[in-house]
Amino acid sequence: MFGVLGPLSIAPGPVTSAKQRLLLATLLCHRNTRVSVDRLIEELWGAEPPSSARTNLQGYVHYLRRQLGAELILHRHEGYELVVEEAASDDQLFEEAAGRGESALADGDAEAALELFGDALAYWRGPDAYAGVADTATIRTEADRLGERRRAVVEHRIDTLLRLGRPGEAAADARAVVARDPLRQRPWAQVMLALHRSGRTAEALATYGRARSVMIAEAGLEPGPELRDLQAAILGGDPVEVTGGAARAPVPEELPPLDPAFTARVQELDQLSTWLRPAGGARVIAISGPGGIGKSALAVRAAYACTDDFPDGRLYLDLHGATPGAVPVPPGDAVVRLLRGLGVREREIPDDPGRSAALLRTMLAGRRALLVLDNAAAAEQVRPLLPGSGSPAAVIITSRRPLAVLHARQLPLGTLSPAESLTVLAELAGTGRIGADRTAAAAIAEACGGLPLALRIAGARLVSRADWTLTELRSRLADQHRRLDELQHDDLAVRSSCLVSVRSLPPGPARVFALLGLVEADVTVAMAAALSGLPADDARAALDHLVDVQLVRPGGDGRCSVHDLVRLVAAEQAGRLLEPGDTDAALRRLLHHYLGTARRAARLVGAWPESRYTAGVTETACWPPADLDTAEAAAAWVRAESRAVLAVARRGLDLDDGPALVAGLSVALAHPLGGAGRIRDSIELGRLVLDGADGRLAPVLAAQVRRDVNEGLGVLGSSEIVSERLRALQAARELSDPEEEGQALLAVAGAMGRHGRPADAIDYARQAVDRLTATGDPDLPALAWSVLGHCLRLDGRFQEAEEALERALSLRPGRRVHAIALGRLAEVLRDAGRPHDALGLLEQAIVLFGADEQRSDEALAGWIAGDLLERLGRPDEARARWSGSADVLVGIGLLDRVEATELMRQPRPEMPRVLRQLRPREARQ
Repeated sequence: MFGVLGPLSIAPGPVTSAKQRLLLATLLCHRNTRVSVDRLIEELWGAEPPSSARTNLQGYVHYLRRQLGAELILHRHEGYELVVEEAASDDQLFEEAAGRGESALADGDAEAALELFGDALAYWRGPDAYAGVADTATIRTEADRLGERRRAVVEHRIDTLLRLGRPGEAAADARAVVARDPLRQRPWAQVMLALHRSGRTAEALATYGRARSVMIAEAGLEPGPELRDLQAAILGGDPVEVTGGAARAPVPEELPPLDPAFTARVQELDQLSTWLRPAGGARVIAISGPGGIGKSALAVRAAYACTDDFPDGRLYLDLHGATPGAVPVPPGDAVVRLLRGLGVREREIPDDPGRSAALLRTMLAGRRALLVLDNAAAAEQVRPLLPGSGSPAAVIITSRRPLAVLHARQLPLGTLSPAESLTVLAELAGTGRIGADRTAAAAIAEACGGLPLALRIAGARLVSRADWTLTELRSRLADQHRRLDELQHDDLAVRSSCLVSVRSLPPGPARVFALLGLVEADVTVAMAAALSGLPADDARAALDHLVDVQLVRPGGDGRCSVHDLVRLVAAEQAGRLLEPGDTDAALRRLLHHYLGTARRAARLVGAWPESRYTAGVTETACWPPADLDTAEAAAAWVRAESRAVLAVARRGLDLDDGPALVAGLSVALAHPLGGAGRIRDSIELGRLVLDGADGRLAPVLAAQVRRDVNEGLGVLGSSEIVSERLRALQAARELSDPEEEGQALLAVAGAMGRHGRPADAIDYARQAVDRLTATGDPDLPALAWSVLGHCLRLDGRFQEAEEALERALSLRPGRRVHAIALGRLAEVLRDAGRPHDALGLLEQAIVLFGADEQRSDEALAGWIAGDLLERLGRPDEARARWSGSADVLVGIGLLDRVEATELMRQPRPEMPRVLRQLRPREARQ
């Protein structure tokens, strides 16, 4: 049981550490919602946390889990969530009793309401919620909300006493409230009404005079309409209602009609409904997301879903913060419009913006009303429209920008899933029409990119053209150059919705945005800097601005993504803002940035001699490479950037020097990609070069790319790899380069060994030893001896294989070749009946592979070590090795976590398919 209505407490026992109490309180304020680790660190330590903050946070969570039970604090997506069931905290019990009391009062059962309000107030153990916890903004906001809710319940109880004809008790209770909070107007009205009902009308009118004096002296404000109307009613002898005023304006119901096609966002709608309930704890909710994402439709549907929770009305105001062709509504005008909706007469609205905003807060102080502030431009436009911190009113704000400074519950929206997209299309165009050709419907939904606005337009076009088949619209949307033209209908258009944000950009971010249209890839700060030619800090600032206006979406790995339709708008902007020379220069800078970084990664992960991946194309200082300083950083960069490199390479081939730059990238990345488990990306990049260069590559560079492609195909088990490598060998011999010929010979040897021709493999491996011994680089001959030893093992010639591999190790090659030789020697010793010796060598190889971030090699060696441990009668250690290898494969994306879990549930786990493809291991030239 959690106690927050007074000093913070939990039923299992006290939490004595101040930081642990603050962590618990913060999680309680965000209960049943994931809170990111970064947010928690900021809450606990502020803007400058210590270097140990993350470790300390884990320790605090561990302590709380021991106190509460691990199942109550969940670790999800780099964050934590405190699970609080219904009736598991005193504030929930308070809210539940208060809500039942309000319902009873609305139903006319005043006796039951009085008892329920008393029960609700009995849950409070002190004057302030979350007492004894550090006063952070989050805690303060929630404590203020609960305090205001308590005051509202007290006022409801006083109203109930008046309704039951007990004005003496009501007057005493109301005077106690006035003494604590003299600027709160409703208690003054309750005192006046109680005195008037007791026959003490003169005292009631004198109370009005005292209230007016206090408010003018302390706030510079006249009493609001409720007090003024009550005074007038008493003076005129009019009947006075228990609510404390004369006649109220009609309950406002200003919501626009529901969108019948809005059938998605089920989870988000449930979340909003939960927050908006009396026990949900959210008084201000900010829904954010890019244009066309469905913010307004979700806000309106949530408002309709919560009708019963807001008996005092629902107001709606479009602030035109991102409406094409419209000027955002000034805050002062917005305040006036809301006051009118609440029934305030024009002559009663002060001209001074500050006083009119104060009057709005006064009008909302005792009302359970809901405000929907749609299409906000910025926080300063919204801030004057918000109710006071204690008001029972709630607000839903929609905005393209996240309005985090408002201390609101944040609900960012993303695109719809394919299934949700099809559902929306079906609601618009008809279930039968969509179901008749689901393939075409799925293609239409994919072209719309899960953007509700685009789906609405597509559905509207289908409705307006009953003669169209879905295939007709699908073919129209397939052309990227015309897609934005097709996605407009009547007053709806994806392009114009996006351009509202684009046209507000300053020149720097506008240029960066246009450049993002050149490549179909996620973007990093380094990528944006290279494209734009800006310093990294300026590029970061530009990207931050684009994130703020929702033109790009931030990712958890420091990357930003661009929606496909938004990228088409960016491409149009590039055509409008950039000269052809600017476009070529941007792509060239980016390619040089990637080339320099790829070569740096190759050096760090221990690839072959530098001449192996620098020949054929000159790296210039056109744009600096990424700052990589460890093998781990290099491998992480390769895994993160492989798809982006491919996207840039496709576009860069059209440059005059593009084929050479892309070929250089392909060669430099062959080993890093293979070691990071991205073999298919390496093959795709190489084939892109070979297919698109049109004879514009130097022969030596083309031969190297072809060899890398063949190596990748061999690892994946292509059946035609032997003939492919023989053709590559012939091309290498025509170059009259011993090193090229030697590496081609190694490739042929590896392929023949894999495909059951060990005798031929040994012959080609011996030729490779002859060619590569004279190169002067220890890695190449050592690799040749290693391949020869591997081929000899496949032919059952274990003694000769061991001698060849010992020779490879004696040449003292680099770390990577050394690890390969150790692993292959271990396999020889294993097959020769020496498992203990083999295991020792494998352990050494695993360490070396891990140090070089050659994760797939590390996983394979680890699995083979597990097999040896099982053979040696050490099953627990074997299972630990297999599990470790599976974890490595999951980490580099070669195995799904679910697959890994199922694999390790087997009594004797079978080697994953991806590792079977790598075994027996071929050389990587």
